[in-house]
Amino acid sequence: MINEIKDSSFESQEFAPATPVYKLIKGVIKDDDSMFFQFGPSIEQQASVMLNIMKAYDWYIFSIVTTYYPGYQDFVTKIRSTIENSFVGWELEEVILLDMSVDDGDSKIQNQLKKLQSPVILLYCTKEEANTIFEVSHSVGITGYGYTWIVPSLVAGDTIVVPAEFPT
Repeated sequence: MINEIKDSSFESQEFAPATPVYKLIKGVIKDDDSMFFQFGPSIEQQASVMLNIMKAYDWYIFSIVTTYYPGYQDFVTKIRSTIENSFVGWELEEVILLDMSVDDGDSKIQNQLKKLQSPVILLYCTKEEANTIFEVSHSVGITGYGYTWIVPSLVAGDTIVVPAEFPT
């Protein structure tokens, strides 16, 4: 939709076309009822892509590891609703919610991550939290052969410089 606005900088005082920026930039998502612009895929879109990757490789058994990072409930809800309404035989084994704000060492995180037996793990958190989670995951043996971690773009961030803690 193009609106007409009067611009005093035009000598002819004609009307100049105006359109919202989010409609001009590919990849910008804007809900008409929202005051926020989103540059990049939504949490729901990233969750869908993660499930599509898993489906392409026939990885139907998985777990979710998340922190209290904003949007974690939307992420888990999207995953759950998609697999519940799917004809694919998904098996969500564990949903582990890690509290990274508690400074009691890594023992609590270790105990929670030891529960994981899934070959595929979806991780939703910040890149900084992922460093700690991967470090602890390595210590409990769930980052090596037989385990695949899938992360959304907010965790991966800059893929040129990948932290040493991230599994390879």
